[in-house]
Amino acid sequence: MSGPSNTGHMFCAINISHFMDEDLFKNNIDLIIDRIKNLTPIGDNKVYMPGEIESDLDDSRKKNGIPVDYNIINQLNELAVRYKTQKL
Repeated sequence: MSGPSNTGHMFCAINISHFMDEDLFKNNIDLIIDRIKNLTPIGDNKVYMPGEIESDLDDSRKKNGIPVDYNIINQLNELAVRYKTQKL
């Protein structure tokens, strides 16, 4: 992509307790999430909520480590030799 994307973002925080009971709000959100998660996915895919893919990836990386291409490891090891430090 070249040139401006003309994309903007806005973030705001709202104190829900000014509008309704927080527990009721949380229960309503849980119901909405359950309804969305129980939708029939397209193909063999899973229905994800925003951030869920990243959360799953974070869990996997914590459990299994972060994959690094062997070429990158070799380059880092070459730098380690050059700068007389420990290789990976």
